[in-house]
Amino acid sequence: MIALLSRVGLLAIALGLSALLALLGCGRKDGVAPIRSHFNLGVAHFDDQQWDAAAASYRRALSEDPSDRRARFNLAVTLELAARDAADEVEAAQLRTQSAEELEELLRRHPDDLRAMLNLAALAGEQDGLDAGRTKYQSATEAHPRSAEAFAAYASFLLGQEEPEDSADQAQRALAIDPGSFAGNVALGDAKLALGDLDTAAEAYETALRTHPDQPVVLRTLARLEFERGRAEEAEVYARRALLIDPDAPAVHRLASRIAEQQGAIESAVYHTWRARDLSSSPEQAERDRQTLSRLYGRLTTASAAE
Repeated sequence: MIALLSRVGLLAIALGLSALLALLGCGRKDGVAPIRSHFNLGVAHFDDQQWDAAAASYRRALSEDPSDRRARFNLAVTLELAARDAADEVEAAQLRTQSAEELEELLRRHPDDLRAMLNLAALAGEQDGLDAGRTKYQSATEAHPRSAEAFAAYASFLLGQEEPEDSADQAQRALAIDPGSFAGNVALGDAKLALGDLDTAAEAYETALRTHPDQPVVLRTLARLEFERGRAEEAEVYARRALLIDPDAPAVHRLASRIAEQQGAIESAVYHTWRARDLSSSPEQAERDRQTLSRLYGRLTTASAAE
């Protein structure tokens, strides 16, 4: 089965689609020194995935200005990410509770803040399950009935809760508002993929790529989808595009190897498997890659002997 996009790196979707909006434009750029402030220090630490340092900086920003909306939102996101990396579940639960408290405080000050609503809904779903998350996502969509983002976030959550039909319904509501919505099309593609409707899934992902052509996760999923549909040439195009954007993606190299082998390009299959092996962070997966290499080398030897 093709891996869905909902939990594979699209952090904004995983945390409620708009999780990082307060961070955009605030990160460091080569050759540009940002204005030194607690908020910007928080962003710098966030970029380095130093969650404790980032949270401390955002808290300092809030101690100076409790109404700093961006700092409070970013603090909530940072605490949620820290929870994902926590050593044990008790610590993770404490961090998620703190994240929810910051979001609730933000909503007390700004009751219509969609980002806070969606992230709070995502947290409720993670902590308390389908019914709790559904209630909060429904509240968000009722408060923002013209927001494609809200319905797409709800669709992503429902798919994560193994409710693909309801997820597809919410994604279609997002697209009724904005047919070109990247998040809405990705959500529809994910839901239709889970339901086995590969044609509709492919169409939705292709629509998403028209507005965001440099999304490697979508490209990788389309490559897998086309490969499963028996369209190796199309799959190869998407895999190559994904590798142009992220040449160190082992999963895409493995897929490219399978495509090349099916096309009889064994030397290309060897190259991609070799790259995947060297990029693998899992000893078990690296061993599987070595076994694939051994098999491919055997095919090369047989082909040479036949000549």
